Amino acid sequence: MNHPKQVYFSNRHHRPKVSWLISGFESLGISTVYSRALENASGRAGVEIIDLVYDDRIARVFLDTIPSPDIYEKLFPLKGDEYYFKTHLHRMFRYLHPRIYPMPNSGSSVKFLEKLQENRDTRDTPPLYDVVAILCNSDDGQRIRACELIRKNFKHSIVGIYNSPFYGSEPIPPILRRDKFPYDHYLHLISRAKIAVAFPARNNPKTEPVWCSFRLIENLGIGVPTVTVPNPGYVMPDDPEGCWIECDADLSNFVDTIKHYLKHGDEQEAIGNRGREYFDSHLVPAKHAEWMIRNVQ
Repeated sequence: MNHPKQVYFSNRHHRPKVSWLISGFESLGISTVYSRALENASGRAGVEIIDLVYDDRIARVFLDTIPSPDIYEKLFPLKGDEYYFKTHLHRMFRYLHPRIYPMPNSGSSVKFLEKLQENRDTRDTPPLYDVVAILCNSDDGQRIRACELIRKNFKHSIVGIYNSPFYGSEPIPPILRRDKFPYDHYLHLISRAKIAVAFPARNNPKTEPVWCSFRLIENLGIGVPTVTVPNPGYVMPDDPEGCWIECDADLSNFVDTIKHYLKHGDEQEAIGNRGREYFDSHLVPAKHAEWMIRNVQ
């Protein structure tokens, strides 16, 4: 794989997904440079310009991190050596143009990587909880219903819903309402669970399609088997299989699904291991950078 000599970024105030990518380039020994000339040049906040500089060419990448499945149509058709990567790419747009690529989602912070091995090591000790579900109140009440079901059916569990300033949300029942946990504490709780829950996120809880959440990515990294709902429109590189557990979107089999995997520790372990292997092969920062480099060759 032919690596660029340098990579120029358009914004020094990076979103988590961009910071993750910068960390990946630097871990490959590629220098990254903030270019003021590129700032705001895409014409849309949330669409970063990244120039990969080679000896004989400059590959320009538009990195769309906007939490919406729609593409930024003003950039199309792409010109010359231009490429479009999107972190929330919907399957309907995957082949709209030959140089549109899904960009893997990241953890919510590069701090996750500092705590990754520590929380993986914790997985080697006996779990404390059957189920852990600490969720943002960012949908039409699905997450609240899931936490109510967990609380009713699984005694040795931790559940909670916290509000986000970015979403209009359903009222949270007082018994489920929590302040947002410190990040380190949240990761520790997840690492001590037999099963975690992480539902797809939504930009608008009532109208927008869904996409992969930070929580699912972090759970894959730690290796905790995670129950979620189907998300058929979302594209992940190489279409992973068997890396998480899916229940029906209406939660009709949510409780039975969890009960099944609590009874079958071997299946739990296999799913957790596959998720961790996919994280290591596709989702760590260096693999994000390699994914981009490979597709602009």
